[in-house]
Amino acid sequence: MKIIDIHAHYGSIPWTPNRGTGLKGMIEMLDEFHYERCIASSIEAIAYDIHNGNRELMEAVKADPRLRGYVTINANYVEESVAIVEEYVVKHGFVGVKIHPDNSHQPVDSPNTLEILATVD
Repeated sequence: MKIIDIHAHYGSIPWTPNRGTGLKGMIEMLDEFHYERCIASSIEAIAYDIHNGNRELMEAVKADPRLRGYVTINANYVEESVAIVEEYVVKHGFVGVKIHPDNSHQPVDSPNTLEILATVD
């Protein structure tokens, strides 16, 4: 049976235990649980910096073919988020968009969020 983890996080969350904060920890998880594929979003992009977090995740995705990425957006920054979606989905093969309304304080159906998501084919 193929096992695909479709909701993983790359990086560390200070308030929860995890096995590692980087690529090494992700690869150990893939190997231990015999995951065929893992789709992750960046903790740093969710909580702090959409540019650096997405960039770090891109480097990890390049390092292991079992990893795929969700590009993380912030609906408070529409133009930046649209550019990030276009860059990471089109140029780097990310497979989806991660929205985090709790962090951006923008509802899933806010005009800003919907404007960004309209750019996704």
